[in-house]
Amino acid sequence: MMGAQAAEKSVEVSSARLSVSKAKTDVLGRHNPKVRNTPQAYVKDMKPVPLARAADYPSEVPIRKTVGEFRYKAFKGSKKYILDGDTISESTYTSRINNIEQNDDPRFNFVYSYGVSYPHASNYNFATQGATNPCANQTTCEADILTHRYGQSEHITFMTVPYVAQNISKLGPLYNKGAQGNNIGIHFLDVGVPSSGFVPSNKFYVEADCAPSSHVNNKIAWATKVARTMNAVAPGASIHAYSTNCSDYSRYGDLVVPLDAFYNTPQIHIGSLTPSGQSGNTVYGDKSSAIDEIIYQTRIIEFAGAGDEGLFPANYNQLSELAMGVNVITVGAVHNNGLTYHQTSSWKNAAYPLKADDSQSGASYVKPEIANFSDFFFPDARKYNIRGTGTSSSFEMNPYYLQTSAASAYTAASVALLLEKYPFYRWHPEVVKALLLTSSSKPISQASQHDSDNDNLYAMNFLNDSLLIGKNRSRFWNGNNEDFFENGRITFNEKDIKANKKYRVAIAWLSSGVYIKNSGVLPQDIDISVWQNGTQLGASRSYDNAYELVEFTTTNTSDIEIVISRHRNRGGRVLLGYNFAEI
Repeated sequence: MMGAQAAEKSVEVSSARLSVSKAKTDVLGRHNPKVRNTPQAYVKDMKPVPLARAADYPSEVPIRKTVGEFRYKAFKGSKKYILDGDTISESTYTSRINNIEQNDDPRFNFVYSYGVSYPHASNYNFATQGATNPCANQTTCEADILTHRYGQSEHITFMTVPYVAQNISKLGPLYNKGAQGNNIGIHFLDVGVPSSGFVPSNKFYVEADCAPSSHVNNKIAWATKVARTMNAVAPGASIHAYSTNCSDYSRYGDLVVPLDAFYNTPQIHIGSLTPSGQSGNTVYGDKSSAIDEIIYQTRIIEFAGAGDEGLFPANYNQLSELAMGVNVITVGAVHNNGLTYHQTSSWKNAAYPLKADDSQSGASYVKPEIANFSDFFFPDARKYNIRGTGTSSSFEMNPYYLQTSAASAYTAASVALLLEKYPFYRWHPEVVKALLLTSSSKPISQASQHDSDNDNLYAMNFLNDSLLIGKNRSRFWNGNNEDFFENGRITFNEKDIKANKKYRVAIAWLSSGVYIKNSGVLPQDIDISVWQNGTQLGASRSYDNAYELVEFTTTNTSDIEIVISRHRNRGGRVLLGYNFAEI
């Protein structure tokens, strides 16, 4: 019987392989970029053997070779940590990995090469009580809300953040374990600096001192809702506010984000980026490159709202430039009631820059990776009037918070709960993305109608938070370009498999934003296939996505062989994450 590796090396065009390679959607039901304008007989396996590192790939600071593994509930409900081959306790793992992170040369050199840090600042914005809140003291509240700049409205059933967390997205098991986000930092980048008084002062930091003219009342109100949502989900986490309107301090790539997140006191592990800067251009740009480079070098976990400029069914959103980052986890917005997309959640695929001297450049890739809940309200007795420094007038802040900004903030805070309880996922955005992909298992009603690029083929699922702490087996490989792939492959077995059981497996990896911007190509193309007794149960082989996802059903209790193959290798570190989940 042909083994998995031997079958992977074969270039025979079997009908089974054609069905995999010609499929127009991935396991999410979304556009498969590799099939665009391809001949009927084309299969991805018929290409050159894995390439050596490209001669023109820039030199990089070496990184320590490290391999980690974490299993939770996969084996008799226990937690198991493995670091560089040693099975160790959680406390020993935390101690060892913290030492590795403290001595991470790429992060240190990147941060101190730019010297960008922001002092904690005072908050100059004020809030006073105003008119009666129509949703006071309720858990759900219905309202007609203008959701688009052209004046279209949508009838929405809003829910309080705690109600959604406990009853809709099922974060209860994490709360029951005592998770509050303690010792986890979350930053957000928004159009304004939030008002103080809504988050306890010992958990709230304004990280940049803006000029008074930057404090615009309606933008203050929006940023305040971001901070309140994060605090409601993860009350123990520290919240760090950054504003796109602050221009009186240095930046990296015109971004106001914490380059010094690891060295900050308290540390900042996670970020949420406002979906701003949308236009008719869906091409990976300067800000996409900058945020990707920051994640690649510092390994902070960054979420971004996909954007809210679309209007179903009239036109489609163009994605924000930050949301196009391949290292970013981009989030779509789903209604809590009915599990359908917002009418403004309609996307076009993003594309890498097109370069005249590279035929592989300019390809499209699929965003967003996940979707989450987004219709929140705050049940205060009265509304609040917001007034910024240096202004005499005030702005009435309504109690509602919605769309992809809300979905991103909510997801970031949910992951803070996860990071508190399971330190394995800290400083590993690639593993967190793989975990979230395998956890996105609930279908969104009529999702296929919200993707103009992919006709009726588009159908994404939304995040099932209960799977975040389900039966997961997570791994990471951190190292230099040639540290892990032997003959272009990483192979291993998953044991203790159940017969006739559905599983999901995903990989994700980080790439240099500078290289992508300059070359128009993802530097590494990595695929995954799943085998049992020599038979392929599933595979994901997109060319241009920075992740792969497979859903499959076992036929017996034999081990599952995982084959991770690298088909494009122009250079760069190996920062690869993996999650195997029982559904």
